[in-house]
Amino acid sequence: MNGLLEYEERVLGTLTSINSEQSNIKGYEECARFIIEEAERMGQRAKLVYSQGEGPRPNVKVEVGGPKPATMFAAHYDTVPAGPGWRTDPLTLTKVGDKLFGRGAADDKGAVAVLLGLLRSMGEMKIRNGLTFCFTADEEVGGALGLGDLVTRLNPMPDLAIIVDSESEVVSCGASGIINGDIIIRGRQGHAGYPHLAKNPIYELPRVIRALEGLARRRERKRSSLPLPPGYPHRRVWGRFSPTIIRGGFTTNIIPPDVTITFDMRLLPEEDVKEAIAELNATVAAVNRGGAIGVELTSVRGGGNYLTNPDNALVKRFIGVAESYGCRKGCVGELGGNDGKYTYKMGIPTLGIGVIDYDSNIHAPDEFVRLSTMLRVKRILRSFIEQGK
Repeated sequence: MNGLLEYEERVLGTLTSINSEQSNIKGYEECARFIIEEAERMGQRAKLVYSQGEGPRPNVKVEVGGPKPATMFAAHYDTVPAGPGWRTDPLTLTKVGDKLFGRGAADDKGAVAVLLGLLRSMGEMKIRNGLTFCFTADEEVGGALGLGDLVTRLNPMPDLAIIVDSESEVVSCGASGIINGDIIIRGRQGHAGYPHLAKNPIYELPRVIRALEGLARRRERKRSSLPLPPGYPHRRVWGRFSPTIIRGGFTTNIIPPDVTITFDMRLLPEEDVKEAIAELNATVAAVNRGGAIGVELTSVRGGGNYLTNPDNALVKRFIGVAESYGCRKGCVGELGGNDGKYTYKMGIPTLGIGVIDYDSNIHAPDEFVRLSTMLRVKRILRSFIEQGK
């Protein structure tokens, strides 16, 4: 296996040229069809599997080797929108030295290219167990119609899931997940010229925001058992709470009936979701005890945090292979979430590794992936496959 990755670079160029930003079904179809064509060109069995229910999404499953899929590899082909500020065309893969620039190059089309490169190498490899490769949609909007649907229809279930959508120099054994929702400050609408007949919820904002700032400080003191790679403000995954949107009012001469604060709360990988929601409820209850205008917590949703047992034999073996290629010793936690929440929910030990470097600018202008990173991750995955059980 040479270090040039000509095939993977060509594949990534094609994938990058397809606008598959979140919920762009036309782009989804084009990506899925291209992946199937590439797999079939290699002589592999590729199957297009549409998600069940409303708004079906095209996911691709490729099975290799024996009847039992001992290991599953998953990557997603959807991306966030390109957005402004790029120095190059985000839909044209641009090579500068070791870097390949384009929307989705690192998150997560570079990983799709690596997995297709592995499929292309199957004839050279000693495969001891069955393998399942999943290429899915909708990860950037939650993944329920992507891997969330596809994994429920795998039979038999794999012994290990490797989510190839993570940082490249570490193996993650867990992810934070997310809870979000709305905090509504209730007032009474009225004419701005007659404020004595209304209750203006905007005046309650400072008190509510101070309470939420206190919640954020309490969350930051929470620590996971999982460490983080170097470069983060804390050594271990920590709890987070962030108000992100404030909405209220619709014209200048009307006092609004309410103001809404939307929030993003990140969990510890091992945190109990019900306890986290109870913490939110307690904060809102305390605010209500201190003021005349009602505050309501609503539209609360989310979860998806998980923590895989690092002492699982397959987990330990994969970590050992990754360490032999220079990855950090042991496993770490992720500050965000990924599709591993779906495999973990099905009882499958779940790990994360990917082609994302710390400086890859994912979800930002000038996103890029390094060819050298793609090569190292491909070698790690290949070595793990060839070792077998």
